[in-house]
Formats: sequence, structure tokens, C-alpha cells
Amino acid sequence: MSCNKITNTCPDSTNARCVDYEGNIPEISKLYEQGCINTHETTEDTYELVEKLYDQIDMSELGNDCIEYPLPKDTKTVVKVLEEKVCSLIGRVDTLEDTHICDVDITGCNFDFGELVDPCGDPITTLGQLLQIIIDKLQP
Repeated sequence: MSCNKITNTCPDSTNARCVDYEGNIPEISKLYEQGCINTHETTEDTYELVEKLYDQIDMSELGNDCIEYPLPKDTKTVVKVLEEKVCSLIGRVDTLEDTHICDVDITGCNFDFGELVDPCGDPITTLGQLLQIIIDKLQP
């Protein structure tokens, strides 16, 4: 690797292995609790940690099987899309849990009831109404 960059304006260079590091080391570092470390070791350790973190948050392999992810497919975007989906599902589940089965609207089923109507002569609109009318018709 060449060090002939314009930003390298120091007359003499010092190898990173020759520069002691005296700063804090986080517990996630393999250098934690090691004494006498140098800048080369901290830089190497930092890059290893960054690579591990990148591998853990990489979303590039996510497909669009049942959830469509917009680009960029980064962690923040993916988590936001998943949060929206979960919130939507929670709302739908709450509705299902709060709706008694007998109150379920069956008008979308397009049943042909013929002349079958509720006791007031109105069309049958719920599962409960339908079941009750069938039970009433079956009784002698």
C-alpha cells in the first residue's frame, strides 16, 4: 500500500504497531482487559467488529415473498416495514377477537336464501341470524 497521499503530510511516519493506545476499550472487544495494546491492534479489532455488525444487519438477502420491501433495503427501512405490517395485523386480530362469531357479516358470501328471511321479513345478514332461522325451521 502506498502512503504517497496528499493528506499524508507528516515528514516521518510511525508504524501503528509502535503507537501505544491508551483510550477506553469496550467490553465487546477481544482486546478488553488486555494491557499494552497498540493502534494497529485497535484498528484491526474495530474493523473486525464492524464486519461482524455489518453481517448481522445485512438485509440484502431478504426477498419480497410476502412482504414487499422498498429500496434501500437497509435495517431501518426493513424494520419500519415490518412494524407497519405488525401494527396492521394487530388491528385485524383485535377486530377478529372482538367480533362474536354470530355477529359475522355473511352478506359477502352471496348465499341464495330464496324466500328465507328473518322473523321481521328482513334479509339475513349475520351468521347468528342464519343459524337461528335454520334451527327454528328444523324444530317441529
